[in-house]
Amino acid sequence: MNGSFFSATGSPLVLPLALTAGAALLLVVVLGVRWRHLARLAVRQVPRRPGRSLLIVIGLMFATMFIAASLAVDDTITLAVQSVAVFNLGKIDEDVTANNGGDQHLFDAALGQQVTDQLAGDAQVAGVAPALVVPHVFLADDTTRQVRGNVTIFALTAGATNPLTDLRTLTGHPAPLTALAAGTVYLNRNAATVLNAHAGDNILLTSSVWANQRQRFQVRDIVTGGPLGDAPAAVLPLDGLQQLAGAPGEINHIFVANTGDGLTGVGYSEHVEDAIYRALYDPSAQLGHPGLAHGRNRPSGADDLSVQTVKLNGVNFALRAQDIFGRILGLYTLFALALGLLLIFLIFVLLAAERRVEIGTVRTMGMRKRQVVLGLVIEGNVYDGAAALLGIFAGLLLTAGIVAV
Repeated sequence: MNGSFFSATGSPLVLPLALTAGAALLLVVVLGVRWRHLARLAVRQVPRRPGRSLLIVIGLMFATMFIAASLAVDDTITLAVQSVAVFNLGKIDEDVTANNGGDQHLFDAALGQQVTDQLAGDAQVAGVAPALVVPHVFLADDTTRQVRGNVTIFALTAGATNPLTDLRTLTGHPAPLTALAAGTVYLNRNAATVLNAHAGDNILLTSSVWANQRQRFQVRDIVTGGPLGDAPAAVLPLDGLQQLAGAPGEINHIFVANTGDGLTGVGYSEHVEDAIYRALYDPSAQLGHPGLAHGRNRPSGADDLSVQTVKLNGVNFALRAQDIFGRILGLYTLFALALGLLLIFLIFVLLAAERRVEIGTVRTMGMRKRQVVLGLVIEGNVYDGAAALLGIFAGLLLTAGIVAV
């Protein structure tokens, strides 16, 4: 996989419709050049009745607007779902956890260091961060008197330098974990927003992990980046949360970040997953060696661990959602196309009916039936061209409104 994994893809109707429209327009231009007098007569009809012409253009515009909006919304929804799936996971591409028990199941922190050492030479791995994560924490800001449940506490190894530990303040300055003294904590943007919290506020953390006892901390700063996504979260040093949770030397997650940004990095997930299993199950194997040496040199506790390609799974879910929306919008596009064809047919019938006297006159002057039809076709194409331009512009405006909402 590569960066095109996230490229916006239009409806399969786009290419055949564009080719058909281009061929039809080219044919009309050629016929208009051949019979220039018919083209001049047809175009002259447009400004003679501006009110009627405007009404025809607006009627045809709606069909084009619906088609343009449906195609644009398809891509907008796809990219929005993919972006949310990526952003909510922060820099985490793979997550090593227990097969059973999830966050409740702890394992030796030495396994995290082992994975870190084994993946250090892999060009497709940007960083590894052994972590202790405590979900469902109740957080109360003693300064603003605001409370929030279901906050996740992330505890990472201080001193490690990689994208997973690269925390930044809201002004873009580094916020290293080593700057967290005893009794201080970082909050992410979402947690700070719901609590109206600021640096220097006193907060209370309550969790069943430490017997629902309130633990007092001071907010050092508001940060973004690292493993922090959009959900409310706080950050503590690893040794501090281990002591608080009564789990010295233990962790429950090993986060891995792939090289590239949040979009292109998922293309390396299958390789990195294999490399992580190799690091857990056969630390003596060289990276890139084919196959997994299950059963040899397994460190204690590694049997209970599994690798979750969390960001890739989120993207695959987004693609399934895209397929559903694509089918719905495809049917909607066909309906709008059928509506536009019906309007064009009715307009031609009305034009012919309105000009019965005029058509009879030119017929008596020697104009052939096919020339009369060609004049109506050229005139109709003028209406269609104006409606198409206005419809595309209106469709883009409608799409922008949907995105804004």
